[in-house]
Amino acid sequence: MEEKRYQIFVSSTYSDLFKARERIIETILRLYHFPVGMEMFSADDDEQWEVIKDTIDISDYYIVIIGHRYGSETSEGISYTEKEYDYAKEKNVPILAFIRKRDVATKPHERDDDISKNDKLNNFIEKATKSKMCEFWENEDDLSTKVAIALPKIFRKNPRIGWVRADKAVSPEVSEELARLSKENRTSRDEIEKLKSQLDGKKPALEVRIDGREKLELLFADNKEMEITLGKQRVPISFFNERDPLSQKDVPSHLKSYVSESDIAKYNKGLPTKDRIAEFNRKLELFWRIKETRYNLLVSISNNGNMKANEVFVDIEFPPEIMVLERDDIDSYKFPEIPFPENPIQKAEKEFKKSKTGPFAGFSFDFDKYSMLGPTNITPIAETIANLTSDRERRIIVSDNKISIKLKSLLHTRAIDLDDFAVVPMKSGNYEVKISIICEEYDKKTVNIIPVLISEGQANK
Repeated sequence: MEEKRYQIFVSSTYSDLFKARERIIETILRLYHFPVGMEMFSADDDEQWEVIKDTIDISDYYIVIIGHRYGSETSEGISYTEKEYDYAKEKNVPILAFIRKRDVATKPHERDDDISKNDKLNNFIEKATKSKMCEFWENEDDLSTKVAIALPKIFRKNPRIGWVRADKAVSPEVSEELARLSKENRTSRDEIEKLKSQLDGKKPALEVRIDGREKLELLFADNKEMEITLGKQRVPISFFNERDPLSQKDVPSHLKSYVSESDIAKYNKGLPTKDRIAEFNRKLELFWRIKETRYNLLVSISNNGNMKANEVFVDIEFPPEIMVLERDDIDSYKFPEIPFPENPIQKAEKEFKKSKTGPFAGFSFDFDKYSMLGPTNITPIAETIANLTSDRERRIIVSDNKISIKLKSLLHTRAIDLDDFAVVPMKSGNYEVKISIICEEYDKKTVNIIPVLISEGQANK
């Protein structure tokens, strides 16, 4: 792992995110990897698209930075940044998306003059937030830290071809000879194994079970019936509604000296739109479903045959109505940022009480700002890099509602249990989980179906 270096394609609009790109490139270089991006190309030249595609093809990872500009568009009416993103996704290049928080202050050159581009930008952001590796950032320092933490993590979970020094590699002649010998060796082994199998009937018999059951039964709570844990109590989940603007008439007489017209105007200007509140509520629901209604799964892979299985591949495909997560990633889902500004009347009331009875009299818990916040776990960069241990015996990838497991081998009469996964029911109904198994000794893959029943009820009780 220490010998390998990766090429990382960095994509973004240019003039508004120039400093952000510089910080990311610097961060990648400090991690001893190779950044490459749009600086090599003419962003408004369609003929350069072939060069861009070739560069993405040979890149190991793809980083997209999204600010508040949609940017220049191609002849198809799509921005170059989004076009690069779509191509990287089409080529299965692992994507890390870093989106600037929507409520940060921006300068005129950091936003599009053309208001019609806002819808395209919002659609692009919605697309990018579905990426498994997606973070929101506020400033360049925040962005640099998050990139430095995210890169080693994806290197470990999804290692790519990368680059090595020439003195650590082999010459083309040696490579060809090794490939020829390897092919002859594999052919010989295949023939030997085939003969052995014909002689004594030995063969692995792989079986995959989820929670040791032949059928999964889960519970799904409707929004109106869903309960969450606050302190030691179970309470219904509450969503946010629109708030009426304030006026000086709403200010009690004893607080008039604390609340100015500008305070009221600033508060009213900061009130979120109906669409923004709806988007926050969607994120809030997803957050609580992940935190409160998930089921931890135990996946067991056993070999009940009389022969060792080599190069075992298992794919477990869940329906769209079930969200699949790695348990290690659950803490990365943070409570969404509350869109409402601080109420100046409530703030004034605290100041008034403090002035009357002392510095601690006005203290109260700001529920709007701090309630229901999830845990914040930020691993130091040095510790993250130090934990990059390569597990060559197994490899696990969770992506697009599918769990992919690779085992180097599994002895006969042996089994392995993996508790790395969790699922979140998103809708009640009857569904199916498809399990595909293949190994070196199988002529073709086997496919099994596990029924899934998601009933309505309090899943978190």
